[in-house]
Amino acid sequence: MLNHRFFQLSFLVKLFFNFVLISFICLGLLACNNNFETTSLKIKTNLVPIFENKLSEVPPSDTIQLLSESLKKYHPKIEIVSPKPYEMLSDNNVSVKLRLTDYPLFKNEKLDLGPYLHLFVDKKSYKKIYDLSEPIILEDLDPGTHTIRVLVSRPWHESFKTKEAYAQTTFHIFTEIDNNSPDPSLPMLTYNSPQGDYGEEPIMLDFYISNLSSDPLKNSNINNKKIDWRVKATINGEAFILNKLEPIYLKGFKPGKNWIKLELIDKNGEKINNIFNDAIQLINYDPNKKDILSKLIQGGLSNQLAYSIIDPKFPQIPEIIIEEEPLPPQLKEITPSVENEKESQKNSNLSEQLT
Repeated sequence: MLNHRFFQLSFLVKLFFNFVLISFICLGLLACNNNFETTSLKIKTNLVPIFENKLSEVPPSDTIQLLSESLKKYHPKIEIVSPKPYEMLSDNNVSVKLRLTDYPLFKNEKLDLGPYLHLFVDKKSYKKIYDLSEPIILEDLDPGTHTIRVLVSRPWHESFKTKEAYAQTTFHIFTEIDNNSPDPSLPMLTYNSPQGDYGEEPIMLDFYISNLSSDPLKNSNINNKKIDWRVKATINGEAFILNKLEPIYLKGFKPGKNWIKLELIDKNGEKINNIFNDAIQLINYDPNKKDILSKLIQGGLSNQLAYSIIDPKFPQIPEIIIEEEPLPPQLKEITPSVENEKESQKNSNLSEQLT
């Protein structure tokens, strides 16, 4: 009888310990699963910007859309003539020669805007080029390997997204080193905008992805393996995912300094390990600052004035002609004074927009 009770007690103790052990195992598996869920980016479902705090996306102004439509007639092609790819140079002052076709370069001096080329040296924005007849000299570069990149840009800093509108070359000064040499088999990020100071919102976020397939809007195919790229953007700590090359216009920046970080990642949220594939920029937003670029982005310029930054022949651009009935004979003699008054008012309106 005693043995029987002892056997029952032992069985119950073992059953209790087994229950406790199974419970710990289940809790451990559940914790691991929860940890995975909370740390995964879940990028497969977040294919469009999702803003949680202050940022919001807005459409570009009617003026920007109108100018973009007018520039569609151009198919720019940019080439770096020198330095040659992987050329070894014996001077740290480097002369750069570019060749551009089917795109006008100029600057409207009054508005300080116009179509240009955006030149990058390694990770940094280096210069905006409005005239290719002027020499381009990169001064006092460090010995070693360097990469220059060129984007064809619209006056409001949006880059063209065609393959021909981008060029890059890597060269060496005195000797070759590992840094600043991108892998041509992997997609590469170029952070374009915003940079500098801004006076009004929205502020445009723009970038370019190179080393893609013949159509830069499609995925790469490297070694028979598709690489689905995404751009993780972080602005003042708020992160969102982009999967298109189109620029986006954002509101919700705080007055003062704002930081922006872009990272090129794959569909699983892993970084694509190519040089320049993460970039960080500090910009300044001052709502009291008045500048022409901010007015243009917000749609505060007249269409005629806005056209002057994409057409070097302004003001000889065609104007809308309104059909009017013939003037009575008694009013024909005062027509010149009326026209002079209209012209004076027109010049006054242009001056007000520039101030």
